Amino acid sequence: MSLVGALQAAEGVTTELITDLNSVNFGEKTTDVYNIFPISLNTERNSASYVPFNKLAQYGLYFNGYNPGRFDGIYDSATRSMVEAFQEFYCLTGIGLVKAGEVNVSTMKSLLTSKGDTGRSAKACDCATVLNRQQALDLKRADYTHVGRYLTGTVGQEYTPKYMTLEEISYIEEAGLAVFPIYQDGGYYPEYFQNPSRGSVDAQTAVLAAERIGVPVNSTIYFAVDFDCYEYQIDSYIIPYFKCINIFFNSVKNYKNYKVGIYAPRYVCTKVSELGLAKTSFVADMSTGFSCNLGFPIPFNWAFDQFCEITSFASSPSFPIDKDAYSGRDAGISVFDKVEEKTPEEIEKENQEANIEIARNQFIYDVLEPLGYLDKILDIGIEYNQEIPLGVFASPDGEIELTAEFSTQVRKPAAEAYNIEITIDNSGSLTAGCQNQITEISTELDLNGINEADAFGEILSNIALSVKSGNITFEINEVTSYYAEFSIAVSTENLMPDDSKLEAAISVTLHFKISLNGNGDKQFDAEKAIVLVGVGVAAIVFAVAMFFLLPEGAFASIFAALAQIGKFIIPVS
Repeated sequence: MSLVGALQAAEGVTTELITDLNSVNFGEKTTDVYNIFPISLNTERNSASYVPFNKLAQYGLYFNGYNPGRFDGIYDSATRSMVEAFQEFYCLTGIGLVKAGEVNVSTMKSLLTSKGDTGRSAKACDCATVLNRQQALDLKRADYTHVGRYLTGTVGQEYTPKYMTLEEISYIEEAGLAVFPIYQDGGYYPEYFQNPSRGSVDAQTAVLAAERIGVPVNSTIYFAVDFDCYEYQIDSYIIPYFKCINIFFNSVKNYKNYKVGIYAPRYVCTKVSELGLAKTSFVADMSTGFSCNLGFPIPFNWAFDQFCEITSFASSPSFPIDKDAYSGRDAGISVFDKVEEKTPEEIEKENQEANIEIARNQFIYDVLEPLGYLDKILDIGIEYNQEIPLGVFASPDGEIELTAEFSTQVRKPAAEAYNIEITIDNSGSLTAGCQNQITEISTELDLNGINEADAFGEILSNIALSVKSGNITFEINEVTSYYAEFSIAVSTENLMPDDSKLEAAISVTLHFKISLNGNGDKQFDAEKAIVLVGVGVAAIVFAVAMFFLLPEGAFASIFAALAQIGKFIIPVS
């Protein structure tokens, strides 16, 4: 907005001090004056009267990620080259508004504001109206090729449905339009994203809705972040939300391999996409005053760019649309899969299965997030009843291999395993009995010289608080002179206690496999471990601590590694 104010000063539109940048607008007067002078900037216009405008173009290029190499107001060949690259990436060429390498008023609007020239033509649009045949045909006749439509939800105080129907899809296909599906049943305010379970719910709901209307394989679904988001909110709420979405999208349950897209202001799209949490972006550029639009370039993976609202598109009946620039990065859906309408009984059964899967994904999130291993699962995806590699920790004495296993059944642990029953009191805190067991483990670790014992106890407490009910089980699986294996399992047989109709169980097990170098001077004390097994928590801890002839062994580094990870814990409330 400060650059727009500088442009108005250069034009003489304003001569007073601008105290409120939010009041600055690239409006009709600014546009009209620009069209008189300077009209257009190019390499032939470098006299003193053009210098202020050339400087603004150069700074605008820089803020949009195109460095002209100079900011002195001389429009040279490098500046021209950057203008051409900017125009091409923003899809300003080929629509009759600009001349490549020159900055007319349309290009200047795109350089200085997120929405750019709202009068430019668009190939795409989006709307909350369930289209009839005539409306779909009229969009096509108006040269629109793509339309964004919703998978679920309602709009307005009368809760008018906005979601796609099978009948509407037939009209869209008949008209020759392509669809890019949007999921938004909220997302207008930060509180919507504060509980990470929202991502699990939205992912499952969106995929189920997409399957029901025949959205084909590999299609991208755009999840909405539709408010003036600040950077701390991106880190605290939006990124965890998209991590939960990706957990489900990377699982075998997403059998159509749908992709995650994001609808949001510029910087929100960029930050989420740079983490690999969204394939393409649908950019909310109409709100030029949003903090994450101000001074930020359009995302590198933008597919659709929403820049202008038309309150009444001429059709029968007329309806509102938003104009969207189209980059070609997402071809959309031209032909849907043929599906049969579900019966109410079938829909209810699907919804129950979806609720169970949502709860399972949330349980896995609650266990792995405090331990710091959630990102590993994001890359690999959730698959049940097989070991998933999480990493190998090397030391001079050997190596520690860590794997995870998810199961929809709770395996009964051995009689000698040590078990912590997770219980929460009415205030949402761990009960005294549960906390005492965790404290006992930390105390025993500390007494036996295991570093970071308190931090490990804190990790266990965070897991218990996240999960809220179930068990944490420690089990020694195997001990030889040069190999040891033990596991920590977090499980529950009553995953959905609030719904007596749904019975579901889940177990998340972390397997630790420690291999010592055979030519080293350290061995596990297998005989002592066998003697101690079954004597309680102190025995488990002593077995852990005494596996090595020396106190600072590889096993101790497991807890040090876990504790180090624990320093980056984001507690799940």
